[in-house]
Amino acid sequence: MDLPGHGGAEKQVGAGDVEVFAAAAADAMATLGLDRVHLVGHSMGGAIAVAVARRQPERVASLTLICAAGLGPEIDGPFIDGFVKAQRRREMQQVLAGLVHDPALISRVMIEETLRYKRLDGVQSALETIARAWFPDGRQAFWNQQ
Repeated sequence: MDLPGHGGAEKQVGAGDVEVFAAAAADAMATLGLDRVHLVGHSMGGAIAVAVARRQPERVASLTLICAAGLGPEIDGPFIDGFVKAQRRREMQQVLAGLVHDPALISRVMIEETLRYKRLDGVQSALETIARAWFPDGRQAFWNQQ
């Protein structure tokens, strides 16, 4: 599912904190009539999956967490800051190169599609709100709330 501020979802993210996203995930489960689910979360999605499981443990059969946020205060602050701020091809290429072992895998199309997405109405504001809520001062805000 696309979370608020991501993909094809609405770009309004409210406070942009874990509560907003956990509520969106729970609402999606309810809308789809899913009584019990296996949640898989990558990065921020991992922290959201944990939040959903903590709030509604009876609805979560299992958790699979991949490089989950929310498990400690550390975060790749320069990546987050760079991604949010990048507006040009070269900037975005440098940021995206940090996601892979071989920077040659970052294609021109990937860079341009990422920048095109960031230019959609509401995306930049959503990214800034999420970054402030989740990673103030270059640290994870959510981890100590668990």
